[in-house]
Amino acid sequence: MTKLLLSFLLVSLIFTISCREQEEAAQEKQIEIANEAELMEKYGPKDLTEEQVDSIIQSIKWETNENPSILGSKNAKKGGTLIIGETGYPATLRPIGENSNYVFNSILKTLIYETLLDLDPITLEYKPLLADKWYIAEDKKTYFYHINSEAKWHDGLPVTSFDIIATWDLLTNEGIREPFQNDLWNKYCLLYTSPSPRDRTRSRMPSSA
Repeated sequence: MTKLLLSFLLVSLIFTISCREQEEAAQEKQIEIANEAELMEKYGPKDLTEEQVDSIIQSIKWETNENPSILGSKNAKKGGTLIIGETGYPATLRPIGENSNYVFNSILKTLIYETLLDLDPITLEYKPLLADKWYIAEDKKTYFYHINSEAKWHDGLPVTSFDIIATWDLLTNEGIREPFQNDLWNKYCLLYTSPSPRDRTRSRMPSSA
């Protein structure tokens, strides 16, 4: 009985040490964001020339929403400080990745980052955010976006289609340790960008979506 107990304790100790080493190794692993050349190599149109891509872009009938619903007061003062109370202690402040699927993280994400489009809650029509115009193909599964030339990061650098591609690439990276996001973006979506990085991004939804 004593030998059995000692054997059990030894196995438990080895298992604990092994799990701890794996956890520490995972925590130490940093995700490297791909550069523009790597993103173009991975997602770029390998079967089309730049002239063919330009021809497709020229044929697009862009649409936008010039009169989105105004939800706030026109007399509201811009600026100021927003204070939000949080009774819990968040496991992380990251917008994506392990332990990021909490309401608090979702609030932070919407306050810091913008999406390509938003949905007007009154008319249920798309309205521009990072993309100032868009086109939905007849198959209802192919979307083209034109990035707003005035969209900028907090440091003044312009937002480009490669920023959108890099976000997509990150969401499909298993290193974020969030299987749901990996499955969602890998299984249902395929990203495709033209050789001109400034303002063109194409998203394709397969027929199974």
